[in-house]
Formats: sequence, structure tokens, C-alpha cells
Amino acid sequence: MICLIRRAGLAVLCFAFCKVVSAQGYPNKPVTLIVPFPPGASADGVARILSRKLSASLGKPVVVDNRPGAGGTTGLMTLAHASADGYTFGVGATGAIAVNHHLPDAAPLNPDKQLQPVAKIADIPLVFVASQNSGIHTIQELGKVARDGSGLSYGTAGQFTSQHLAGELFASTANLRMTAVPYRGSTPALTDVIAGQIPLGVVDLTSAYPHIKSGRVIALAVTGATRAKAAPDIPTVAERGYEG
Repeated sequence: MICLIRRAGLAVLCFAFCKVVSAQGYPNKPVTLIVPFPPGASADGVARILSRKLSASLGKPVVVDNRPGAGGTTGLMTLAHASADGYTFGVGATGAIAVNHHLPDAAPLNPDKQLQPVAKIADIPLVFVASQNSGIHTIQELGKVARDGSGLSYGTAGQFTSQHLAGELFASTANLRMTAVPYRGSTPALTDVIAGQIPLGVVDLTSAYPHIKSGRVIALAVTGATRAKAAPDIPTVAERGYEG
């Protein structure tokens, strides 16, 4: 899930200064949209579509500012410390918003207190993909290879992201040894899967789908309760016997 969020206190400030804003013709300068993932990530693609629509609606540029790192937390920390003046928004993903601040050694970010949700803008399924030289073509083969060998490594969009947690849930459910390798987004993780540097990836379907269609990676299963509308030929993990 991807949400549009803003600095906490913005709603109050906008209301308090509504007459000033009206007189000044808000916005009277460019608006920044922080994306906590690198260019090419699904969140980046969604944000750029949104920025074009907002720019047309507001009559001022909405500038995408990529701030990747720490599983999407770095960009949100930048947002949390921005002025609550209506000129800085951000796109946040599930891991950084709902999970990270509950974990040990979490970054000093409290979304409940520091950020204000504006709107849910997208649901993006996750997908298990394998490199062409991995010898893995189905989720069942993944399980067999992981059990017969010394375990498998898989790339994710970052530590404690939804991709990472989905991989760990699958490994726990299937009783497999799998080691997560965090990247700064799905795109660099996919790059290494395509190159055969790492056998598996748990990434967002938006980033992976062009490479699945071209045959550069092998789609094993999506993580949702139902098949993705954009890729109905890819089975779910549950369909292949792994509930969770």
C-alpha cells in the first residue's frame, strides 16, 4: 500500500492560515513531493503520475524529491522535519509507516505523531521472482532448492519493508532457510536478480512486470489473497499450498 502523507500539523496550519493562503494564492511557489525510494521504483512511478496531476491542478510545479534509504524511512524522516507550511508532502509505504517504528533499533520516526495521512493512492502487489540461471521455475521448486541446499538468498527493497516481511513470512510458513539481502529499492534488487548475482527477489509487481514479460526474470507467485488484475497468469503463494 502507498499513501500520500504530510507533515503533522499541516491540517491545522492550513486551516489557521486559510485567509492568508487565499490572499497569497496558495501555492505561490513549487511544492515538494518526497519519495523515499529511488527513481524507477513503483512508489516513484506513482508519485510522478501524481505530481503531474497535482501540478496541473495547482498551477505550480510539484517536484519529486527522491530520498531512498532505510527501507523507506529516510525520506519520511526528511518529511517529518520539514516545515508544516503546505509545501512538502511525501509518499509512504507500509513498512516505513506501519512497521518500522515498532521494531528494535528503529529510526527516530513516529508516523502517528509526526506525519498526517492525506490519502491512500495505490495498492501494489508483491511478487517472488527468480533469475533465469537459478534453476527455479515455481514456488514449489523454490522450497525444494532451499531445503536440499544450505538455504537461499533473496533481494528486497530494504530491511523491514513489506517485501522483506513477506519473504520472512513465507520462509517461516514453509520452514525454509532464506536470507534477506536489503537493497535501496526494488529496482536495484531486480538488477541483481536479472544479472544472476542473487537467485531470488521479493519485489513489487510494478517494477518487476516488464522484466517478467520480457523473460528476464521468472515470476513464481504473487503474495496477495487473489491474483493481480495486471498479471492474472501469475498464481498466488496460497494457491501453491503456502497459506499465510
